[in-house]
Amino acid sequence: NDGCEIISYQAKLGMEALSKNILFNTGKSDLKSGTGETLDAMVAIMKEYDKAEFDINGYTDSTGSKALNLRLSKQRAEAVRDYFIAQGIDASRLTAQGFGEENPID
Repeated sequence: NDGCEIISYQAKLGMEALSKNILFNTGKSDLKSGTGETLDAMVAIMKEYDKAEFDINGYTDSTGSKALNLRLSKQRAEAVRDYFIAQGIDASRLTAQGFGEENPID
């Protein structure tokens, strides 16, 4: 962990479960209505583990070109990162990366 705080196994499972409910409008990086509640639950975990660092990974479906999907996945990861920062999470604790069709989540 290179000196970083380790979150509990239970908190990690919670973050993974919550992350499956982060939804975006098709072809866009803006969050779907109601997604704020999910992100707020994640913020609560991040605040509990206030020294831990978090990776934010963005994905898309396969609609559109590979270049578009890569750009959109990066924008989505950055949108989530920006939300967390707006809720008081220090930007230095967050990394955001987008994955195009070369590295699908499913």
